[in-house]
Amino acid sequence: MTASPTRTRPSKSSGLSYHSASYWNHRFITDPRESSGFEWLSSSTSLLSLLTTSPAPLLLRDPPIHILHIGVGTSSLSLDILKYWRQQFPADWMYRAKNIVNVDFSPNSVDFQRRAECQWLGEIGEDGDVELMEYRIVDLLDWHQVESVLGQGEPFDLVLDKSTTDSISTGEDTAFTCIKGDTHHPSLLQLARSKIGVVGGVATTQVLGIHLSSIVKPDGLWYCHSYSSDRWDDVISPSEAAAADIWPWKQTDKTSVAVESSDPNAPLINHYIYTMQRS
Repeated sequence: MTASPTRTRPSKSSGLSYHSASYWNHRFITDPRESSGFEWLSSSTSLLSLLTTSPAPLLLRDPPIHILHIGVGTSSLSLDILKYWRQQFPADWMYRAKNIVNVDFSPNSVDFQRRAECQWLGEIGEDGDVELMEYRIVDLLDWHQVESVLGQGEPFDLVLDKSTTDSISTGEDTAFTCIKGDTHHPSLLQLARSKIGVVGGVATTQVLGIHLSSIVKPDGLWYCHSYSSDRWDDVISPSEAAAADIWPWKQTDKTSVAVESSDPNAPLINHYIYTMQRS
């Protein structure tokens, strides 16, 4: 997290456009794996274990925590949380469900998640026409969208991120010279002013973190499940710039998650869940 803000990183344009809404809209329609739900990195079990087995399980809090699930794709994570609440709180699990907000910039993803909830409710004998969780179509790198769609309600206690940061990280940096006017978060504007004349820019991961910080409570958590062993290496830290709020997150834990393989001779590969705390 101490990378030089002036170093030039290799262009990312040659890889797949995982940061692009058009890529995901196309994938959700054409990739057969997405038709029944696809889990990036691993099943939802790893994140659920953090939410349910810690010394003070977050999912057992009362009143319930306010959860933002970003880049929901076709993952079952939010629905698995709902199933857990139904088991643990049979009297008020439907009330708790309203505390989950599912976000993606692909309308096809949001449509999938709505159908999945409706289907499950019908399977358990509930009214599938009554939507329990909330769903929003939002580009998390667009400050106006984040502010207008997610910034008007109660701040969140927890952000769940299942390789969404990984996908966003494939996008090109935003050049310091392009950060101007009222289309960017104030912290980014402050950072750009401190970098006048400097060649370089702000990584998409940093833009995401700044935007999330504006809708998360102080001391709130961000569980980032990532393939990267150094997820925040492209972030400009506060010690490198005049803007104190350019990275309002502190990493408090990094949990290794072994990648399952059907080959017993395959080398051990780990993914990671980063626990980030809002300052």
